[in-house]
Amino acid sequence: MTSARVQSLKLSDQVTRVLAGRIVNGEIGEAGLPPTEQDICAEFGVSKTTAREVIGALAARVTFGPSFKLQRQRGVWIRNAANRWCLATVHPSFVLRSRIGGGYDAAYRAFVSDLAMLSELPALPHASE
Repeated sequence: MTSARVQSLKLSDQVTRVLAGRIVNGEIGEAGLPPTEQDICAEFGVSKTTAREVIGALAARVTFGPSFKLQRQRGVWIRNAANRWCLATVHPSFVLRSRIGGGYDAAYRAFVSDLAMLSELPALPHASE
């Protein structure tokens, strides 16, 4: 990947890529614990908000696979890496933070829609089907 491409990524995406690479290379995993919010802040000089985004992105990669993109796949039933049906949505703090950018109403409606989908669990086929 070119440095221009890396620089165009959000800071949280850059840190996520570094840590995901460490996981793939076996530098983080069963033998060691994943980094905490405080570890990420200290090592990369990022805010707690950015560290939380990184932790969420890493969790999503583990749960849904490396190609998972929350903003493209939220609110859609998908099978996770363990072949179980899941529905991904944002953390409620994302909705609250969207007030700053003026997108609160849309973020809130989308979040409520995601929760409504969870409350109406469809008859999904079992993982073995």
